[in-house]
Amino acid sequence: MISSFGSNIYNTIGFLDSVKERTNDCVIWNSVGSASLILFFKILGFNFHQMIHQLKDFNICHTFINSFSLIPENETEKKEFIEDWLISKINQVSLINTETTLKEIYRLTNLFPNFIVFSCSEKKIVSLNPSSTPDYNLIDCVMASLPCVGTYLTHQINTEVYSNLNAINSLPTDHVFKTGKEKGFFHLGNISFFVDQLEELAPSPLLKYEKEIINQFLERNKLLLTENEDVVVLYSDIFRELDNIKMDNLYKSGFLQGKNFLEGVDTRQSFMEHKTSIYNQD
Repeated sequence: MISSFGSNIYNTIGFLDSVKERTNDCVIWNSVGSASLILFFKILGFNFHQMIHQLKDFNICHTFINSFSLIPENETEKKEFIEDWLISKINQVSLINTETTLKEIYRLTNLFPNFIVFSCSEKKIVSLNPSSTPDYNLIDCVMASLPCVGTYLTHQINTEVYSNLNAINSLPTDHVFKTGKEKGFFHLGNISFFVDQLEELAPSPLLKYEKEIINQFLERNKLLLTENEDVVVLYSDIFRELDNIKMDNLYKSGFLQGKNFLEGVDTRQSFMEHKTSIYNQD
């Protein structure tokens, strides 16, 4: 299971890249939140390092990657932009098209994607996968994973409506898909620290409230992860504004944490060491 929110998606990709030898044989991939983009790119055949470059042309990071923007924007327009961006990535490869269903994804790639989302219709956490929703297409499942305040609030597939799961449970380990034949599970979550950037050029009049919402979310998420002993915890900074240098540094931090994890070293230690080295360079 991979779960990410905001800019810690880059951190998560870095970690997965460093432990890829351990996950090469994984068939079942569970995702929560923006980690669905990682699964999306994996299905398309991109390696983890290539995923970072694919994300760099996503030009609405300020309202999508970290969400919780309270300034009214055109939600429909933003949603269409995200869907068009996903379609452009599918068009880069010849494996699938925009109508390819989850059951076809499994047949074509031998990857079993399980998107864990919140159903507004059923008022509970549900799974979208080749077994439970075989005829859902891939793009709809990714779009159903991404709703959040500041991005778009809901996504509808047929008669079902889905919304933000991260605000309810960012690591619903009891909803991972299982067959009973697995040798083991790998649950990966993030404890993140909000970086209050003083250099923001145009702070919104609601910035104070946006920051409070983000901080409350991160604290609740931290409590959830520290109470779960079966989770590999990554540490990362959360940024409102991102550039290529920040993306690369987050990826590198996750990569180093993965290497330390394989060596039995605390991931927080490598996070702090890498963060200190960056500040020393500045």
